[in-house]
Amino acid sequence: MRLQEFLTEAPVRPAPIQPEGTPVVDQGIENLKAALSLKIKDLPPDASTAKALQEIEELLSHVNAGGRMGIVQGELAKIEDPSVRSAQKLLAKYVLALNATPQQRQEMFAMWQADKLIDIEVLLGIGKHAIKDIVRGYNSNPAIRELADDLFGIAALGQGKGEFALSVMSKRINKRSQTEGGDLLIAGRKVEVKTKDLGAARFYDQNVRPSQQWPATVEAFKTKYAEAIKGLGLTATTGLKLMDMMNIAISLPEQQKEIRKDIYAVISNIFPGMDVNNIVDYTVAGNINAAKAYYAGVNFDFYMSQKDDDGVLYIDLAPGKNAQSWMVYYRNAAELAQSGLRLHASTVYPVSKDPRMAYPQMSIVSTKQPPQDNIA
Repeated sequence: MRLQEFLTEAPVRPAPIQPEGTPVVDQGIENLKAALSLKIKDLPPDASTAKALQEIEELLSHVNAGGRMGIVQGELAKIEDPSVRSAQKLLAKYVLALNATPQQRQEMFAMWQADKLIDIEVLLGIGKHAIKDIVRGYNSNPAIRELADDLFGIAALGQGKGEFALSVMSKRINKRSQTEGGDLLIAGRKVEVKTKDLGAARFYDQNVRPSQQWPATVEAFKTKYAEAIKGLGLTATTGLKLMDMMNIAISLPEQQKEIRKDIYAVISNIFPGMDVNNIVDYTVAGNINAAKAYYAGVNFDFYMSQKDDDGVLYIDLAPGKNAQSWMVYYRNAAELAQSGLRLHASTVYPVSKDPRMAYPQMSIVSTKQPPQDNIA
């Protein structure tokens, strides 16, 4: 007989008078049983009552497992994933807080243990995908949906938002070691993760930097065009934006060839070894949108040339609503264009004392232009 049937059908009788010499019955236990039976009989026959009884039954079936925390930790241990093991206490707290039935949690654990929560093929396929497309069971199981929403919103184990969620939700997604560099190993592929949360990420790190000659070209540019900078009301304290360089070029039409050479010297040293002619040509011609589009493309290509990554996984976390968050995996601008997307660079400071400012924050936005080159 199931717990619900036993408790709801158990008769409630007054404690009988025990004959002398009869073994003493613990009336406290009997009274507790009677009280529980009455309480459960008074509960409305709805989904909430059924859920509560299921949870009581689940706890009693694991009476020696250390309570609910012990049950959850036992299920997490069965996943046999180093990432899950490292974050077991944290994950257990999130699982315990799920507003779900035991059956929904059991289905979630079964899929988790079988490594079926994350659809790797969709994750690494061409196109823009919502979290609900990546996480199997997101639309059908409230436990899976709530867990995914929770985990994609936190950073842990030295991993950023999104990156941590993927590494603990699939055995085939693992954090790469410091010696390996990069972020994740996904089904054997080395993947860099760029997450847009409060702000977009930069394609810049200790391996992606300007040449040693760049600071000298920056100072030479500021000195040579100091008069034009002052005349345009610009300040070189923070640095000069790409648009500032464009305006300086426009203000000196008689020096077009010379200023092109000087702009080229600055930008070519930001991306050593890369072809930056399109960036320079559009800057001198006064087409800032095209110049920034090429700048974004060259920045990405330069970044990838310094890495051994297979590609980049971009995760855009919608504030407060993970159901609207999305991600895209890409290896070049053409793959982004196939997905109707392109790189978008924020403010660019080619002239700066801080090399980080020469590599702008970059997000991915929709585009209707055909895939032709870095201007998508």
